[in-house]
Amino acid sequence: NDAALIFEVYSPLATDGDATVRLTADASADNGDEWDIVHDGATNDLLFQNDKSGSQVTFLTLAEVGDMTLAGTTPYFTIGDAGAEDAGIVFDGHSGGVDWHISSDDSADDFVIGVGTAPDTTNRFVLDGTDEKLTLGAGAGDVDTNVVFNGTAQDFNISLDDSTDDLVIG
Repeated sequence: NDAALIFEVYSPLATDGDATVRLTADASADNGDEWDIVHDGATNDLLFQNDKSGSQVTFLTLAEVGDMTLAGTTPYFTIGDAGAEDAGIVFDGHSGGVDWHISSDDSADDFVIGVGTAPDTTNRFVLDGTDEKLTLGAGAGDVDTNVVFNGTAQDFNISLDDSTDDLVIG
């Protein structure tokens, strides 16, 4: 039997009320020392706010439907902590479908877009961090690589026929 400590905050309103948890760094009235985590009762969104500008401003919203919004004058989202590890985002395809990742391959200092959930497994696009080169394709086996320019009346392509090692422009 596991014991758990649960901290609950309720809105004083019967319906559509907001519930807020406030974290205050100090008792002075300076800006930036209050952080709020707010459940917006009207939208069911979770808001992360700070009083850096003198009043509470939402900088991160987690919407009920799963969307996330990062707001601000110059919003940046950092993935990783400068440690020696790969970092990225995985797009989880449907069951039996294709997963994609956008990653930093730390061992090679490359920016990678590929199939699967980890860099350097099935890369499709590699931007080399040291040699300023772009690589298309996984680079393993006889795999043709193709760049298609989709025109209105006609398509054009630049392709590598890997079985004959020919560059084809068409």
